[in-house]
Amino acid sequence: RLSRGEWAEALEEQLTETVRLHLMSDVPVGAWLSAGLDSSAVVALMSRVGQRKIPTVTLAFEHSDFDEIRSQKLLYDFPGYDLDAHEVTCTADHIALLPKALWHAEDPLPTGIDIARMLLAGASAERVKVILTGEGSDELFGGYDYFQVDKALRPFSRLPRWFRHLAGAAVAKRHPRASRVHVGPREMRMDRYTRLTAPLNTESGMNVLSAEVRQLLAASQARSDDDLRLPDAFESWDPLSQFQYYEMKIRLPDRIELSLDRASMAHSVEARVPFLDHALVEFCARIPPSLRMRGLREKHVLREAMRRVLPREIAERGKRGLVAPVRHWLRAPLPDFAADLLSDVEVRRKGYFDPAAFARLRARFDRGDPDFDRALMSVLMVQLWDELFIQRGRQ
Repeated sequence: RLSRGEWAEALEEQLTETVRLHLMSDVPVGAWLSAGLDSSAVVALMSRVGQRKIPTVTLAFEHSDFDEIRSQKLLYDFPGYDLDAHEVTCTADHIALLPKALWHAEDPLPTGIDIARMLLAGASAERVKVILTGEGSDELFGGYDYFQVDKALRPFSRLPRWFRHLAGAAVAKRHPRASRVHVGPREMRMDRYTRLTAPLNTESGMNVLSAEVRQLLAASQARSDDDLRLPDAFESWDPLSQFQYYEMKIRLPDRIELSLDRASMAHSVEARVPFLDHALVEFCARIPPSLRMRGLREKHVLREAMRRVLPREIAERGKRGLVAPVRHWLRAPLPDFAADLLSDVEVRRKGYFDPAAFARLRARFDRGDPDFDRALMSVLMVQLWDELFIQRGRQ
């Protein structure tokens, strides 16, 4: 029964207390700071509760189209925040860290984010042993773009299936995620969730697999709704809350927090996530969906709560996810290990990929087709994963 302003005020109070509790430590505590709302909110509240000379580490990229800090003000550019700010720049040469990053991550993900996290963790370890991060906010307040896609397309899901197929085909090229969701079910189950959250342009990577691997994948049991125990009242929940439940049970623990934990612990750094404090999560679950996401505006109530804490420019700033410049890395001269693993000889020897299909993929990549950057990175990661975890185990 609270008003919009009262919810925002209560969230500000709850988040401030959460940050205060997460600062309890016998060693100095720092934070990862980006240009975004979430980490900025955490750092600003660290300053509000009395921490001085807060050590912050910010990631920059040498490629301007992936860098978010050269064209935007960060919290340390505004007066009133006592920060000891440091930056670490990720360059094309850092692809040499891929074996170390994959060794700690253990999963061959094609995004390259593990390299960036390793750089952040390494730079943090030189200054502190505990860092606070902004992870978890997107799941609490509908921060990812596919929350917007789900909400925008829901009214169309009542249309006849044949019409949705036609509409999906019509927008497939310009809006592939929308096209994929258009032809899916209305109910929030694993099928719709996967259509919304699965990476785009995965087909080019799947098509290069060998026949044997394809058969093994087809025979394996895909994750289904039977793997996820839904609450008894799930059917009565609003669509946003249903979507958030899937996010918190699948991507958050299996991808987001797993990657954060492994990268930070590789440098013996403890990463703390105030947004995932149980008391805060329980509080946010009570906030009306219309305030968590107002229209298509994500994190509405969080932005309202941070108006007195953050500069308006940051409080109103839209989300820009952390994306690694994989295409630049792969088009630069590759380290010897990467060039060797992507050679026709090694692709044929390991047997995960069809040599002819890989040759076509490589040709498309060499011609500059952006749809094949991640596919080639996927090949490299699987080849490297085999080298690190399979071949070494046989020695």
